[in-house]
Amino acid sequence: MDAFLERLAKLLLERHRHELDRVAVVLPGRRAGLHLRKYLARAAGTTIWSPELFDPGAFMQRLSGMRQGGSIEMLFLLYQAHCDVEGERAEALSDFLKWAPVTLRDLSEADTHLLDHGQLYRDLRSYHEIETWSFHGSGPLSPSQQRTVHQWARTGALHARFSELMRGKGVGTSGAVAREAAQVLRDPTWTSPWAGIWIAGLNALDPSATAVVQSLARRSLAQLAWDADDYYLDDKEQEAGRYLRRSIHDVGAGLMPPGNGIRALDRDVKVVELPNRLAQVHQAAQQLAELSMPERARTVVVLADESLLLPLIEALPPDIGPMNITMGLALSELPVGGLLEAFLRVHTALEQGMRLADLELLLLHPFLHEGPATAQLIQGLHTCGTTVIDEKTFAAQAREAEFEHAGLAATALTPLVAVRDIHDRIDEGQGLPRKRPLGHGATLPHGTGGEGTGRSAGPSCTNRVGREHAPSASPARAPR
Repeated sequence: MDAFLERLAKLLLERHRHELDRVAVVLPGRRAGLHLRKYLARAAGTTIWSPELFDPGAFMQRLSGMRQGGSIEMLFLLYQAHCDVEGERAEALSDFLKWAPVTLRDLSEADTHLLDHGQLYRDLRSYHEIETWSFHGSGPLSPSQQRTVHQWARTGALHARFSELMRGKGVGTSGAVAREAAQVLRDPTWTSPWAGIWIAGLNALDPSATAVVQSLARRSLAQLAWDADDYYLDDKEQEAGRYLRRSIHDVGAGLMPPGNGIRALDRDVKVVELPNRLAQVHQAAQQLAELSMPERARTVVVLADESLLLPLIEALPPDIGPMNITMGLALSELPVGGLLEAFLRVHTALEQGMRLADLELLLLHPFLHEGPATAQLIQGLHTCGTTVIDEKTFAAQAREAEFEHAGLAATALTPLVAVRDIHDRIDEGQGLPRKRPLGHGATLPHGTGGEGTGRSAGPSCTNRVGREHAPSASPARAPR
């Protein structure tokens, strides 16, 4: 039985051989696009134009004309909306970030499901009132109860302002981008840049994606191809086919019949019992080492625990050949996670000044370490005779140490006057060139771990008089 993408390639050539350059294909991910191109070249047997390939998110961005923002960028934009709505009652950024990620995800989900904002938050408020207080007497509500009643109204105002800011900047959450794409296709004057659009290999279509596909189908533009198997598609008791059955019901069965590989193909299942997770990694690496190169090319490794990815990569044989890694890692598992944590620790205390211990952790991170210049900068900061450093002192010491990015670092560590400054800082930081982590040969001068706080202040040092300082920190260690 041919692979799904191989059958899709033959079908594309059959219907669009002479206009593939005017065809868009939406696939679950970029890796599927690489294999589709390979099957197209093999089936065509000659040089042909490639169709335009998208993953679902990129396709929604192309339709909507909006860019999907990163989580950090969208959190700052949400904070700007929070400040606009609450005014003087707005929370500090550190308190806002305790609940903002969950709220951001909820707002995106509401847009993904094309829910009416006004009705949604009005109904949630009414539901909460009925559930909590309808059967507890008719007395007046306490101040806490009144705040809870008004919470959903404020959330609705926050969502409305957040939507305005996203549209104004042309950036949005995944849900906002998908909602805008569905809205664009409702315009009868919209014209497609493609002669045909294939939606292939997807599984669960959310309401916004369903609306987009239905709009394209009404314009006779969308063609569907489901990567499914009769075993779980026909059996309604099989949960694996639940969302696929719903999507087929909403937008159609498509042009490719489901396969029967689960029942028809032979399976050879071996179970290996191992004492711990690390032993599983080495067992998998040993199994891969015993395979030939053609066998490795047709092999997939599925990890149930994402924390095993790096140990597995380390355990693989040197001659393993090229790999496609399609899973991600938590930010805390990556070196940039330690950099972000150190940066936020410095920023949380900027109103009182930068704590020297926190500043050392940031400067000693491998992504920022500049060798002797960093060592000289830290030594200069210790000569200031204080454990709290202001931004002017830092800038002066960075210039004196010939720190390569002294100006940019000083800008990044300057307190924000308004939330709108965040986007300007991000734009200004785009020009920062990539740095290679420092090698293991770098050393720091004696006393940079906090022992030098009693030295006399140099000409560029500013000692903050009359402020209580934290005790000297223990020797700093670079975060992960």
